[in-house]
Amino acid sequence: MASEFYHGITKSVVGSFGFIFSNLHIKRRKHDTVNGDVWQELKVPISYAPKMKWWEAINSDPARQKQVNVTLPRMSYEIMGFTYDPTRKLTRGNSINCVTPNGNMSVKTPSPWNIEFALYLVANNQEDILQMMEQILPLFNPDYTIRIKTISEMNLPMNIPISLNSVAIEDNYDGDYTSHRLIVYTLSFTAKVMYYGEVQRNGVITDVQYNVDADKEKGYYQIKVDGETGNVIIDEWYWPSKPNNKQE
Repeated sequence: MASEFYHGITKSVVGSFGFIFSNLHIKRRKHDTVNGDVWQELKVPISYAPKMKWWEAINSDPARQKQVNVTLPRMSYEIMGFTYDPTRKLTRGNSINCVTPNGNMSVKTPSPWNIEFALYLVANNQEDILQMMEQILPLFNPDYTIRIKTISEMNLPMNIPISLNSVAIEDNYDGDYTSHRLIVYTLSFTAKVMYYGEVQRNGVITDVQYNVDADKEKGYYQIKVDGETGNVIIDEWYWPSKPNNKQE
């Protein structure tokens, strides 16, 4: 079992996923919902929150319904699960090596996993939620790629494609004018992530010596690398016509 390590990959993916939708705006217009004069513009807030938590709070508390109705539209998202992706499996046993000022580092080939996300769009009228949808759907054709840093010591980046899989619609309006209307669009996404294991720190190579000993009739020589300067030095070079001829 490897020693403790943590690269914060899931945390980075969750934050980056929410950032994709952090700049949605809706405009409410007079008369014509497409070309009419704008009388109100709202930025749609987004937060990480499970659906059932706020869904139960809204439906169980009439006072809360009125409060939420004022703050709509809004968005929230959550992780729905993790699944292993064998189609992106890499050869086991290989390593990624990196030379850094702190020494040589290596990490085994990563493991491919998919993170399933659900994004909830909530509004109390159809026009608001359709505006939100039309700002989201063009981004995924068929996917949207984010870029995160996975292992800070190795400065190792990762491109993560995020695909939009499906859209489910819930509308609890039943025709009763006294009832509260709540429209929820649930968008399902898949983020293709690679998870890295423990980083091995091998230290800095300060001296390398490589010997080649051939037939003396053909000659033989010795090569080494200066640990301070990094220069390659021919330490000894013997040749039949020039025995014991040393060069540097």
